[in-house]
Amino acid sequence: MKILLPLSLILISCTPTAMDLTTAEKRNTPEAYRAFLFHATGDDEKFAARQKLEHLVFGRLAVSRGIAPVITFLHEFPDGRHHKEARALLATRRGRRALAATTVWPLIRFLHYHPGDPLAKKVRGVLEQRWFEALSRQPAISGLRRYLDYFPSGLHYSAAMEMLATLELKKLGDNPSPEALSLLSIAYANTRAGARAKAALARMRHLEILIAGDFPQVAALLLDTPDLPKELVRSSLNRHLGRAILALDHTTMTRICALSSHIVCPAPVLAAAARWKKLSTAARKTLAEKVSRAAPYRPFPSLKTLTVAMNSSDLRTVWIALFSLAYIDSPKGFFMILSQAGDPDLAVSSMAEESLRRWFARKLPWTKYLVRYARARLKGNLSEPRFFLKAFHLAAALGETRQLLPRLRRPMKQDEYQLAWELLRMSHLPGHDPARLIHLINVEAKKITGRFPAKLDNSSYLYARTVSRRLYALLRIMERTQVAGARYASLLDHVKRTFANWDKALGAFSSYESSTSLPILEQVATWNTDRLVARSALATLKGAEGPFWGWYFKNMPSN
Repeated sequence: MKILLPLSLILISCTPTAMDLTTAEKRNTPEAYRAFLFHATGDDEKFAARQKLEHLVFGRLAVSRGIAPVITFLHEFPDGRHHKEARALLATRRGRRALAATTVWPLIRFLHYHPGDPLAKKVRGVLEQRWFEALSRQPAISGLRRYLDYFPSGLHYSAAMEMLATLELKKLGDNPSPEALSLLSIAYANTRAGARAKAALARMRHLEILIAGDFPQVAALLLDTPDLPKELVRSSLNRHLGRAILALDHTTMTRICALSSHIVCPAPVLAAAARWKKLSTAARKTLAEKVSRAAPYRPFPSLKTLTVAMNSSDLRTVWIALFSLAYIDSPKGFFMILSQAGDPDLAVSSMAEESLRRWFARKLPWTKYLVRYARARLKGNLSEPRFFLKAFHLAAALGETRQLLPRLRRPMKQDEYQLAWELLRMSHLPGHDPARLIHLINVEAKKITGRFPAKLDNSSYLYARTVSRRLYALLRIMERTQVAGARYASLLDHVKRTFANWDKALGAFSSYESSTSLPILEQVATWNTDRLVARSALATLKGAEGPFWGWYFKNMPSN
């Protein structure tokens, strides 16, 4: 049988026995004084007892070795007679324990609680050394930053900054952006890693000048910078030489040929430069007109005008600008096209991809350098669909898609890229099932056709034109995608008939230009036919001009 004691009896049994001050003084123990203080009511006696209790407790902890008794004492007597001595004792014991430890945190804890203690200087020195040694064994960006914040002018500041800069440079990967390199070179200007970042940034800018710069920029770079890639320099100079020849610019030709350590100009080029220098204004004008007709096609709008056109609200204007950029005699045209390839808007990205193919078809002598440079810039961002699509189109143009195919086989989770992703799979993965592609095209076609306004009038014209242009872009994609089967053929026929009906309806508006009318493509085809005749005519000119142009178009093709 269990016996339950009343709670009051239990509490009474735990209560200290009542004791007077005299008895407590005779016993002279902390327990006796605490027993007295528990029942005492007189302030004077309580004060006297508390003083004696503090003295006894401090005496005991003074001969002890631990930290806990000191902390307990300070909690009980925060403003007592011995509180300063107790705090000093706590600091001393914490300092000794921190110095005896093998990690940095006891040292940091000591400096946090006792920054002005006499031991602080020694502890700080040990902390700096111990922390730096730990970081040397296992460098980490976050740890090095905390270390440098704690010791902004410490003994190991330079070494820690070098370690941090090296890690930051490594973190940028194989394909750092110019902005990231610039920031790193400024932030860590006095480190070797910062110097490497600065040199890498300079090399990047040098490559940009060689690939896309004007001749004066290239010439200045060659005079000031040794050890540039010889093949790239030669390709850059040949590009500028070809432009100068087709412009009859004998001055630039002479300047390029003067860079004899980088390029060797053939004798016919040197002779032509000397001959053209003596031509009269009228004779130069006549010859320039004949040469311009034999030169590769050049779009009439300037690069600046095409840049503006790229931002047009009319998709047809954007498409014409994209196709025109494929024939701009400047690497800037290539990069402007590439910027639109991989765009989530398929009506833009699909035309950019078509323009890229036209650019590659020109087989410019500096194509591989541009592509190599662009792929290096994209390499570190292949996890993002828009960058992967750009990189894949470049690799496909060079027949180097093998390394990218494993990533292409993975499912695409972002809705806006699924159709573009499936189109690549259909084109580059043998035996790929077209079912999903047909489904996605069907979904896209329904989405577009569902947006066409039921009533076509002045208020809905611009919107209807945009919707029609989007359907035309989808139609062009379908027409160049080879998919067998009646289902795909039926879908293609439906899209074709729907677009034709819309195009006819929109034709009632006087300002409407059909999406199928892309005059730049017609101009290119006509020009390429006519320039063959113009080249033959140049080769039959009398005197030295005929043989020169016959030799030039045979030995120095400018596409």
